[in-house]
Amino acid sequence: MDAAISGISAGDSRRLSVRAAFPLMIEMEREHGSLIRAMMARRREGLSRLVSFDGGLSTLVEALRARIDPMLRAGRAARAATRRNGVWRIEREDGQAVEADWLVLALPAPRAVPLIAGENPELAATLSAIPFAKVAMVALAYREADVPRSLDGYGYLVAPSEGSDVLGVVWESSLFAERAPAGHVLLRVMLGGARHPMVAGREEAELSAAARAEMAVTLGIAAAPERTWVRRWPEAIAQYERGHLERVATARAQAARSGSLDLCGASYDGASFAGAALSGERSAERVVAAIEAARGGARSPGGARRDAPRDAAHLRRAADAGVPAAAQVLVANPARTHPQRRADSAAADPDDRDHARAAPRSTVDPGAIRVAARASDPRAGRGASVAAHASRRRGSLACARRL
Repeated sequence: MDAAISGISAGDSRRLSVRAAFPLMIEMEREHGSLIRAMMARRREGLSRLVSFDGGLSTLVEALRARIDPMLRAGRAARAATRRNGVWRIEREDGQAVEADWLVLALPAPRAVPLIAGENPELAATLSAIPFAKVAMVALAYREADVPRSLDGYGYLVAPSEGSDVLGVVWESSLFAERAPAGHVLLRVMLGGARHPMVAGREEAELSAAARAEMAVTLGIAAAPERTWVRRWPEAIAQYERGHLERVATARAQAARSGSLDLCGASYDGASFAGAALSGERSAERVVAAIEAARGGARSPGGARRDAPRDAAHLRRAADAGVPAAAQVLVANPARTHPQRRADSAAADPDDRDHARAAPRSTVDPGAIRVAARASDPRAGRGASVAAHASRRRGSLACARRL
């Protein structure tokens, strides 16, 4: 269980709050009597699967941009937010400013701190107290012939007791075959986390060497990779340590005192893709409800105002996309909301395009929008088994085979 927790959250299981970080575990144990029985039941029901977008997670931002353009202004970093006479003024690094009735901070807590510190130092201090795990990712593209064992699973997690800097390895091309050209495989090695915070700051050559050593020990790969990519996330995953729920409640109360300010995203309500999306939807509902209440309109059981004016229709359309139109701005981390798409592919030599297809996709903070995703079904085809943690003491890989 420790390996699974550290693999999911990159955190220290001894410090995390189960109620905040893994509420589903509580529900599963309550319903089935044990986590093992619950996981077996979910597998029988087909509820366990991994999903992604065919074009990478930047697909989400592109869809959001197309749906609510021109309200979404990606790639324009915000510098400060102040509120005067009931109006928020968001200053951008390019010297321009945007005014809005409402402000939703939908970016990671550490990115929100400098924006709000001048206006609400109390809130900034609370957000600064939310810890984050630092993670490095090394993606390795190998010729399939150079991999001595079958990659017939999702990958594996490394138990903290192993003392390794590696959190786990995802067999990317086993999950999603289009992530690597024919005759090749793509493996993602995740390193660092809360127990090894200094790892993500290492030089690329050192991280690459550590990843290749991991491949040699657990998979027996002696050959050099065809290509290597290194990415670092100094604020990768919010750590929902004990007291997190109380901290978030305090932060939202402090935000409310600023007036017309709300928080949403993976820093607060769930580090998963779905959790971040739900957080965005709930934020939109809070903002729309507050605006309608201020206008004196009552909400029907279905959520619409009985006496809503025609000009309020755009608020509900924006709420469906998870973004309050009244704010007219979505403050977000520009590095996540405007990723450089396929930078490696663009820079690759013409005769190297096949390997460029295996380039890892950029990561985004999802916010809230529904876009069709491609799923890897654990009950069929490749990716039909789950690999357990690697044991260096045995020098072998413990793998749960396909049932």
